[in-house]
Amino acid sequence: MKKKLVHLSHNDLDGYGCQFITKQLMYDDRFYFNTNYGEESTVQLNKAIEKAIELDGDDVTLMVTDFSLSIEQCDTLLKLESETTIDVKVFDHHPVSQSVLDKYKFYHLDTSMSATLLVATTYGDSINDYTMDMAEIISAYDIFNKEDIEVFELGSYLNYEISRIVSDLDYKKSYTGKFIIDLLEVISEHEMFDTQHQALFEFSFPELKRLALKMKGSYTKTVYTTLQDIVFEDTKSENGIYRDELYNVLVIENLPFRSVMSERLLKEFTMLDFIMIVNPIKNSVSMRSFGDRVDVNELARSWGIGGGHKLAAGGRFKVSEGDTYIDEMKKVGFELTALTLEDLK
Repeated sequence: MKKKLVHLSHNDLDGYGCQFITKQLMYDDRFYFNTNYGEESTVQLNKAIEKAIELDGDDVTLMVTDFSLSIEQCDTLLKLESETTIDVKVFDHHPVSQSVLDKYKFYHLDTSMSATLLVATTYGDSINDYTMDMAEIISAYDIFNKEDIEVFELGSYLNYEISRIVSDLDYKKSYTGKFIIDLLEVISEHEMFDTQHQALFEFSFPELKRLALKMKGSYTKTVYTTLQDIVFEDTKSENGIYRDELYNVLVIENLPFRSVMSERLLKEFTMLDFIMIVNPIKNSVSMRSFGDRVDVNELARSWGIGGGHKLAAGGRFKVSEGDTYIDEMKKVGFELTALTLEDLK
């Protein structure tokens, strides 16, 4: 029976730090999910639960870290644990009531350290010294412990760099987590990653990104273009193709490098007329076209959602209570198809 881990964590340095720790543990397969607070946390938790249920039958652990769960979410996990063989574990450092800890035995709490350090100390026998050092640096920054100011500053710089990556990419995509976790692993073993060499460590950071992306020895591409290639290959598997009487449109949530990616997708998939990049929380939309296919400014204005330029426009759906942007797409005549991007070459 294989040991498998499904791990949902917060989308910040401490959250990814937890996943960096569990990468060192003895699991045969690992599946990582990340989330921010708000409505999306339940969506991402449900995705993690669905994955764990899919794997049930093996030795499966569902772990949630660096995230303060609601009572409803805890009840969902308690029900999952009682109805399956899945082992549920929650590691958190945000204050919760004693009644929560008494009811949910899977809830491990320590407010004196970061979640990364809590996970690291729990599994201390299974991780190396480099990994523990990283956990302590992340913890110093995360709980604002300035007893050793140099350790705190090193964690602060790490947070700055990881936050930039989270901002540039879509943290709900697996490629983002993989890149950050691999980067933390490369950093933890780097000779300059200590308080005596902070300036040299900062100077080395671009090369560390290249190592994390397996770009060692290759200087024909930049980190930026390599990340674009990763996003492009991932996006090619999208199947959110909508169609009305005139157009084929890819509707996708939160596409990184939106202008560059849109042009690449529209060039490769010549039967795709335009792309709509939506923010499902704000119901905002960015529209991209190519060549003479569609005037998206004219289209956005005709729908009453906004406007812009011929090849790039944007706006916001006026969503009725209980509806989503998908319902608004239907109102203007578009229906989801079974097509994939590969069908539109």
